[in-house]
Amino acid sequence: MEQNCCCKKLGMSFRSLRYRLTKLGLD
Repeated sequence: MEQNCCCKKLGMSFRSLRYRLTKLGLD
């Protein structure tokens, strides 16, 4: 259960990171 929570946090940070990279790419 704890591992799943960690995975979710990692996924969220990874998504925001990719979103930022995409925004930079568009700019």
